[in-house]
Amino acid sequence: MCHYRSTYELDYMKELDAQFIPYDYEALKIPYFDSTKNTMRTAIPDFYLPETKTIVEVKSIHTYERQNMIDRSCEYKRLGFNFLLILEHIEFDYCV
Repeated sequence: MCHYRSTYELDYMKELDAQFIPYDYEALKIPYFDSTKNTMRTAIPDFYLPETKTIVEVKSIHTYERQNMIDRSCEYKRLGFNFLLILEHIEFDYCV
């Protein structure tokens, strides 16, 4: 059985599966500093692509919080991960 939180995530899973790209779903827990709330939090990235050491966050315009994603992506990159944001089915390697 496949678990997911949104149809955006399901669409991305299908894309990865069609391309035979291995991935883990919500497998990582990464502490980061949330500058908006001025506190430490734990990010659980949507996808991790181990072959390219890429963290992928899949968001809709309704769930995307720019500053929070900047905080997360900076920590991901500091730890040596690549980062990909998929916002409304469009890929970015930065926060828009």
